[in-house]
Amino acid sequence: MNQEEFQKFMQTEQELKATFDNIASQLPRIQQTFGTPIELAAIAILFPVAQFIVAQIGLPWLHETGRFSEIYRQKFHRWIDEQYTNNNLDPETAEAAGDALVKKLEATTESGVRAAWERFAGLLKKDDKGEGAE
Repeated sequence: MNQEEFQKFMQTEQELKATFDNIASQLPRIQQTFGTPIELAAIAILFPVAQFIVAQIGLPWLHETGRFSEIYRQKFHRWIDEQYTNNNLDPETAEAAGDALVKKLEATTESGVRAAWERFAGLLKKDDKGEGAE
């Protein structure tokens, strides 16, 4: 899944779009960098963050809570150091976006919204296998 496919997916999954827009609107560095619309910030900043969290760490309701938190803590911060610092992007913004996304995921209880996140995870896993998004 690339950024364009992510944008199309968000248009079909309004619950996820609302989550990304909400997170982007709360991150001051995104506002300073991108201004409006929020959607550009969600795609440019939140897509790689969400992609890593969902594909490499998983969704909280599919793990034991303590295990998910520990995996997130260890993997995500190492990823920020490797990916964001090396690409001259702001690691503080990435960390804030990741933390906000995880809080939203942990608070997600509605089955329809969980199903949307699971569809997103499925598309990312297809990409990991080299199948691409459909």
